Amino acid sequence: MLSKTLFLAITTVAAAVLSAGCATTSPVVVPVESLRTEPVVVPETTSETAEAGIQKSSLSSFTTLVQWPDRPPENDCASFVVKNEVNDGVLIEGRAYVRRTLDDIYGDIITPDIIGPVHMTREITRDAFEETPLKTTFVLHSRIKYIITLDLDLTWTIEPVFENGKRVGYYATAEKTGGTGQIKQISNKLQILEIEPGLVSAEISSFNKAIMNKTEESKAYVTMLFDVWSNICHATPADAADSTTEPTDETDASVP
Repeated sequence: MLSKTLFLAITTVAAAVLSAGCATTSPVVVPVESLRTEPVVVPETTSETAEAGIQKSSLSSFTTLVQWPDRPPENDCASFVVKNEVNDGVLIEGRAYVRRTLDDIYGDIITPDIIGPVHMTREITRDAFEETPLKTTFVLHSRIKYIITLDLDLTWTIEPVFENGKRVGYYATAEKTGGTGQIKQISNKLQILEIEPGLVSAEISSFNKAIMNKTEESKAYVTMLFDVWSNICHATPADAADSTTEPTDETDASVP
């Protein structure tokens, strides 16, 4: 049996590892074309299936961000704002305009190296993928290597949004359904609505609860996703985190 002193020492090291957050070695530049490894085939819907799906009229904004322009600046590929709030966990909210088609957006949010916690690790795999005209589900498995290894399972659900029988967006959610207990809860929501062909608005809410909460690294998940969209739109390389990390002197823990 471990002595109390040794147990406390191990616990302290584990906490320090978590508090190190996502401090990484230098970012890895990843070519845009390598982020997606398979062609995008969007499930087809009929007018009958569209009637059974989520209707745009039933949706409303779920973020509290204000002073948001009606349209993005003319030459911006992706403009966004992000805010954070710390209470019983960390809540990150973001809104963005993205010059991207709905088909491309769908392909992005089923791609592990785009929708996964790439600010923390590149070790992200996808399985249990199921796709129907009205719902796509899958599980992302992430392995985050510190002095100890943290595992994280996120179950994603993506549903198309319809207006007058036409697909005009997506509503997606993700929940932590397995993995290391130090990360207690992750709840993500993403709402994509088409403004016109090739231009969408995006809202994202990410609530994270861990043994200790690190706001800036929680915020990095949202800003990284928006940055990737901006880089893809401009056809330039996107920065992504390496799967290795180095401890820092910070005192609060990271969650994706």
